[in-house]
Amino acid sequence: MLQPDTTPATSGPSLLKPPNWCDQPLPEDADITAAHPMNSGRNDLYTEAMRLVGARRSKAGLVELVTWLLLKAECVSGKR
Repeated sequence: MLQPDTTPATSGPSLLKPPNWCDQPLPEDADITAAHPMNSGRNDLYTEAMRLVGARRSKAGLVELVTWLLLKAECVSGKR
């Protein structure tokens, strides 16, 4: 009777290079840093952002949230 192979894998994508969990650079990074409440004094906005982001558990949910915010910003600025 054949036994299952229990030899540990020595290759494959996850063993060659660990995933990069760090934030990737964006052109908006300086503006994002400036919007932090330590820089902007807008603790109310940070609290609301934490509430909105905290309600989403998936990346898809965060993308939907950001899409909604971008659409809302366009409507307010009259771009749409």
